[in-house]
Order: sequence, then C-alpha cells, then structure tokens
Amino acid sequence: MVAVKSSGTAVVTLPADTQIRIVREFNAPKHLVYKAYTTPELIKRWWNAKRGVVTVAEVDVRVGGKWRYVVGTPDGIDVGFHGECREIL
Repeated sequence: MVAVKSSGTAVVTLPADTQIRIVREFNAPKHLVYKAYTTPELIKRWWNAKRGVVTVAEVDVRVGGKWRYVVGTPDGIDVGFHGECREIL
C-alpha cells in the first residue's frame, strides 16, 4: 500500500446555492487518489475523520450515479451522507 499525504488544507467555495466545491492537493499519483475516493473498502478506512466507523460506503462512479456513506458514532448514532456524481473528471 502506498501512503497518500495531504497538505492538510482545503479550499472551499460555493459556486451556486446548491453546490459546495472542495479542492485539496495530495502528494500522490492521481490514480491512487481516485481509487481512494471510489473504492468502498478504502473509503471506510479514511472517510470517518476519527469520529466513528463507516458502516456503509456505496459508490456508483458515473454521471448520475449515487454515493452514500453512513458513519456510526461512538455514542450509537448513525449519521448518513449522500449525493450524486454530477461530473467525473
């Protein structure tokens, strides 16, 4: 496994009322970053921000495809996140 390091900073903008754009640079090859964002078992390893355990990671990487993550918190609350792939770069 190759370690992927981030600078720890992200640039967040609001291009429209219903959009959030987050840009972050990683010191890793593009194909590994893409794999980390699109492989459910890898998402479960990094996405929780140390605030719980990712119990669900579903990703359909295509325009119109849906994604859904569920994080179980230490106090027993399930927190869900979901969205749609609008553009694949």
